[in-house]
Amino acid sequence: MKKASRILPALLVLSFAVALLGAIPASASIIEVPPLLMTEFTMNPAGTDFQGEYVEIYNTTSEPINLKDYKLAYTNSSTDIVICFNEITKYAKSDIAKSGAVEPEKAMIEPGQCGVIWIKGNSGSSNASELTTEDFLFSYFKDTDEVNMFIAEHNVTSSSEFVTGGNFYMLNHTGDNWIYLYLVRKEATVDDYQFQIVTGFESQVAAFQTNSYVHLQFDPTNGLTKIYEIRSGDRIEATEWLGIIMPEQDPFFDPSTTTTAEETTTVKVTTTPPPETTTAEVTTPPSETEPDAADTTTTPVKTDKKSCKSSIAPGVLALLLPAVLVIRKRRK
Repeated sequence: MKKASRILPALLVLSFAVALLGAIPASASIIEVPPLLMTEFTMNPAGTDFQGEYVEIYNTTSEPINLKDYKLAYTNSSTDIVICFNEITKYAKSDIAKSGAVEPEKAMIEPGQCGVIWIKGNSGSSNASELTTEDFLFSYFKDTDEVNMFIAEHNVTSSSEFVTGGNFYMLNHTGDNWIYLYLVRKEATVDDYQFQIVTGFESQVAAFQTNSYVHLQFDPTNGLTKIYEIRSGDRIEATEWLGIIMPEQDPFFDPSTTTTAEETTTVKVTTTPPPETTTAEVTTPPSETEPDAADTTTTPVKTDKKSCKSSIAPGVLALLLPAVLVIRKRRK
């Protein structure tokens, strides 16, 4: 009798533990939408590459973000990886030389806005060292007040000049069909850049033709981005959306359309979260009939009912077990 009375409390504790564990879907995962999202890039644009390559970055948060706290990273080889970096400034050296512009301490992207980073070449026979930001925008039929511009300058003219830790221009390796392009924290080094990635695009199957303007979406399966649309042709093809994201590129676009992987949710993060409360915006599992829609939504997490039933049932049985033992004990 005494032995049974000692066992029953232990069974009750064990039953509650089993019930709680059984109610948690094992396959659920949460991937945060990054504060800065890569939404577009171009390589091999019409005309001289060094004069027209760019990366577009979108501020997904509710606070301004300083791009000088980050830099662009690029790999030179799919086998023997050489990681290169371009630091980001507000003005090009040519802007400062020609107009007397003063480089600010910060280079800000406002909440819900985009910044276009010109990957500007300053050496070789086709370099852009004398061109200004105004010249870059003119080639895309834009005025200086239409796009929030930033600069990532380099001094290399061929991939053979790439050195670890050096700088880069974007090179499409059509033979290997790959590209690895990231925005990383400024303190990133060649040894730890993988852990400093904020956003980026990587592919081992994407051979982009000349004059490709690649629009990206958030990819909740890896936290980076995936291709949403590719426009090809002269630079006029990039004019409409340069410095502006398409609605479907916003990771919190339309709750009725999602391509998020099943049981995966996304959480919108801000640079200054409330002190005691946290507001999360999450995605619902996707419909199998909506493969090309936006990646994330702002609806609450939707739990699979079948999964919920199958996981809760063992817990309920576990809770009933001690009661059954007690009844049998009393009958005896």
